[in-house]
Amino acid sequence: MDIYVLSYPAARAMHDNQVPGCVVTDKLLAQLREESNSVDRGKAARLDRAAKMYAIAKGMGFNGVYISGQGLPYESVEYIIAKGQELAPEWVKYLQDFEYPQENGFYYFEKDKNTGLNLEKHAPKLQKSPGL
Repeated sequence: MDIYVLSYPAARAMHDNQVPGCVVTDKLLAQLREESNSVDRGKAARLDRAAKMYAIAKGMGFNGVYISGQGLPYESVEYIIAKGQELAPEWVKYLQDFEYPQENGFYYFEKDKNTGLNLEKHAPKLQKSPGL
């Protein structure tokens, strides 16, 4: 699992389709914009979000993660790991913090309403495929 510590400038580029394969929804971009107005320009919020992702990965049984981000110093990686270890016992409660669905997005699996994780059941098709 890859944990990318997402800055507002990088999020803006992803939101504007300037990074192939990366999607940042309007909701996530608005959150990052608000966080970037803080005294630390959103650093604490970014690191705490990454620590929650680490805790979730650990709770889901991952043996390791890849932590990356633009100009991410070693001390920030240390913080993410230590804080993530601290949060890991209650990892399920952080799932809701990562609810950023794409408008009209296609999701292959149904979501468990209790946990926010995917079920093994396929989601119903809401749109018809265009004819070829």
